[in-house]
Amino acid sequence: MTARGARWTVDSTTKGIVVTARDRCVAQLLAWSFWLDEDTRDTIRLVVSELVTNAIVHGRSPRRPPTIEIGIFAHQGEVYIEVLDPNDALPVLRAADGERERGRGLVLVDCMSVQWGVERLPHGGKRVWTLMKLPPRPSPRERHRARLRAQLHATAPLKHIGSRPLAMAT
Repeated sequence: MTARGARWTVDSTTKGIVVTARDRCVAQLLAWSFWLDEDTRDTIRLVVSELVTNAIVHGRSPRRPPTIEIGIFAHQGEVYIEVLDPNDALPVLRAADGERERGRGLVLVDCMSVQWGVERLPHGGKRVWTLMKLPPRPSPRERHRARLRAQLHATAPLKHIGSRPLAMAT
């Protein structure tokens, strides 16, 4: 599969851009015919949400327009996602504090990524990026087996006795 890339700029004051950005990244990969299981879709949505939210909350600059740029590039089982914002201050990865409601975004990005980083841009601002693995496309037989398992569990859920599943319902 050939390398693919897309980039777009958004006004960081626009309502709903986090949801739009995460859904657009997943849709773009699917449009390029990359296979994504639900876990991978959720992981991409989470990471994009964190990067874009950080750019909105911490990326504004009084000297530059309130825009952020989002880029997504994919090739041979990897996806690279970057978010550029106008603020020169670099984010810092901090240990998650169980008492605080905020400050876990980069911890999540770090956990979900193969690699991530941040760099200042020559014209001002910064780029925060992540590299993630994409799952291999399952064979037709594997896809068929997965559909059968899903149908089986949908029509005959496990019976629970106490806290452990013991048998298929009939």
